[in-house]
Amino acid sequence: MKSKNIFSKAISAIIKNFKVLNTTVFLSILLLLPSCESEQARQKRLAEGKKQENTILKEKNCNDLIRWGDIDICLPEIDGMKNTYVLPKMKKKLDDFEYKGNSVLAYYVSDDVYSQIDNIEEIVYDDYFKIYSVNKLKNAFANNNTLEQVSNAIKSSLNTDWQARKEKMEEQWNDFSFDKPVLIEDYYITPNVSSLLFLMKAAIGDCERIMVTTMNIVIVNDRVIYICYYKYYEGEDSIKKTKAKNDYFVLRFMDEN
Repeated sequence: MKSKNIFSKAISAIIKNFKVLNTTVFLSILLLLPSCESEQARQKRLAEGKKQENTILKEKNCNDLIRWGDIDICLPEIDGMKNTYVLPKMKKKLDDFEYKGNSVLAYYVSDDVYSQIDNIEEIVYDDYFKIYSVNKLKNAFANNNTLEQVSNAIKSSLNTDWQARKEKMEEQWNDFSFDKPVLIEDYYITPNVSSLLFLMKAAIGDCERIMVTTMNIVIVNDRVIYICYYKYYEGEDSIKKTKAKNDYFVLRFMDEN
């Protein structure tokens, strides 16, 4: 009964977040889906994991290893991008902005934006990745059933009439309006990664822009991690480019973990 109540609250939290998608609040969407694992099974899994940890790290030679709860996550090196979350100034800025129930794990920007990091408040940019997770799920066991639950919950809060909107969108995309994000495609990059590609409106500086966004729900080391990519929408070609770059990044992440 308790698990069902938590699940109901989780779905409500997801829907509530999607109601404010025309602001940057969405960039910190809260996903609270429960999963269960006995303490005995958890301890056994942790013990087995620790035995393999040193060997795995030696093989991978991870240069950017972070701790999340009781697991280690290796952040990939990405050509043309840098993780700014390691910089104290950016860490504070991102933590202050993030929804209080979430934790940022990494924030990648282009080399061009990185070169202007000292003046980050004065520039407007897109083409960035955020890796984060939900604090309440920090040590919660997750599997492919969890993945499906999360993905379905998010999809249920999106507009799914992209094909009907597509032609009109191409004609006047800059002034096109919609009440909530529009799902373009949902797919699995790997069995452990569910990806949702959609359009959303977000406040960028003093303006409101349409963004092509990909939200990836990732199961890594039996935990739920989210990887989001944000790019300005500039017609059909920007959708293809967003998907291609997103998939490359996620596959690199999975290769390291």
